[in-house]
Amino acid sequence: VKHVTGIPHSPTGQGIIERAHQMIKGYLNKQKQEELDCQQRLAKVLFTLNYLCLTGDHEEPPVIIHHYQIRLGRKNTLPEFMVRYRDPTTGLWKGP
Repeated sequence: VKHVTGIPHSPTGQGIIERAHQMIKGYLNKQKQEELDCQQRLAKVLFTLNYLCLTGDHEEPPVIIHHYQIRLGRKNTLPEFMVRYRDPTTGLWKGP
């Protein structure tokens, strides 16, 4: 087994990896420790980062974009996925 810490000879790539690790550790520390086992906690963090966080110049979280794709008749990647979310601009909870 060979351990690779990042992209060879690329400090920018290494910085991206370190920032991702820092974000994951931060989200793991925010969770209640006794709630889930390690794998479930990590899965919850990755789900939150991938589907519920605002990214880039988007004004809507990925979950809203995902449900918009469903309304257009495109294939649903998460068939049993239903979530309540808080609109960051109004502070109101929305969802099913």
